[in-house]
Amino acid sequence: ASGSGASRLDVVETNRFKELTHLSLTLQAGTDAGIKHYLAARLALAEAEARRLHSVLERSESNGMKQAEEVERLSAELAAVTAEQKADSSRRDEMTRADLAALREAHAREMQAQAKEHQDELKDMTRSAQEQVSQLSRQTKEQAATIAELTSARQALAAELNDANRQLAALSAEVEAHRADITELRATNREMAGAAARTDVALRDATARKAALEQQVSDKEEVAARTRELLEASNAQSASLEESLALYKASHTKLQEKLEASIAEINKGNSIIRGLQSDHRSLKNKVRMKAAVIRQQEELVAEKERAIADKDREISALNAELRRERSAKGSSESTLEATEAKLREAREQLRKDKEVIGFLNSEITKLQMQSGPSFAGGGGAGASTSFSPSLGGAGASPGTAAPQMSALGTSTAYQWRPA
Repeated sequence: ASGSGASRLDVVETNRFKELTHLSLTLQAGTDAGIKHYLAARLALAEAEARRLHSVLERSESNGMKQAEEVERLSAELAAVTAEQKADSSRRDEMTRADLAALREAHAREMQAQAKEHQDELKDMTRSAQEQVSQLSRQTKEQAATIAELTSARQALAAELNDANRQLAALSAEVEAHRADITELRATNREMAGAAARTDVALRDATARKAALEQQVSDKEEVAARTRELLEASNAQSASLEESLALYKASHTKLQEKLEASIAEINKGNSIIRGLQSDHRSLKNKVRMKAAVIRQQEELVAEKERAIADKDREISALNAELRRERSAKGSSESTLEATEAKLREAREQLRKDKEVIGFLNSEITKLQMQSGPSFAGGGGAGASTSFSPSLGGAGASPGTAAPQMSALGTSTAYQWRPA
């Protein structure tokens, strides 16, 4: 020890073979005011650190509450988007079912209208056939009267035969016209070969009727030839005139009936063909309308699918944002836990520092009471055992050192040897 009352702190390694000094510090006796100032500064530093950690904790709690509110808001938005998507899906399903029901009803109405039209056509054809039968009956009666007149007036036979020849020529012209009509019907039938199944069946029926008409025309030609032969025989044989007239009457009646029947069949075939053409046009129009409706439905479905894809992307973005917010919340919670742990450690260290300060104050008080005024003055003759802390070296003389305390605190073991 020196005369000024300084002490030395040596850190010595001692074993059986040697004694090695690692650290040697000369300590100067400190005053009571300096010790209390140092301890007060360390206490203020610890309290400032505690306040800083408390503010960090409050900010972390505020951020956690804000993130929780953001998570709740995103969850509400996600629920709203999901509900909207479900509502859109239900509305789309209802619209699709309503459109299908409307299409079915429209198709049923069209079928009913077509059935009614076919029934009306059938009624019209039946009425026309009845009128033709009555007309044929009247014509038959008129022809019977004409034949009676021909039988009673032989002198008018030549004129009647000439009239018959003219009628045969007219019939031949009509037969040619019928042949041209049949040729046109065949061409029309070939053009309509690709129609629907029902149209094909009707066309086959019409073709069969045409074949029957052609057979009737050939029969008419045979009857005309036979009539010509009979006329030539009547010119050659005046004795068998009455028999020729009777044969002509029968042939003429049969020819007239066949001609009327062929005309009726041709008219019927023409009406059927016109009806089939009208049905074909209506079917084409319906197909075009249905194709347009189907295209509109496809465009609507594609638009709904695009809207669903947009909603899915929005939901995915919201889910990703929600995951990021949850991750940020987890990191904030971990930071908050670490801050709380540091705050607890700081409080524990503050408590320990207060205990150390109390202990040191009590020890200093005891030393002052035992040593008297020589503890603080430094003029006494004995060894002085004192502890002089400093704040960052302030107040210490050159060549002296003071131990430092951190906010978290570390325990250091010293070997105290009075100088």
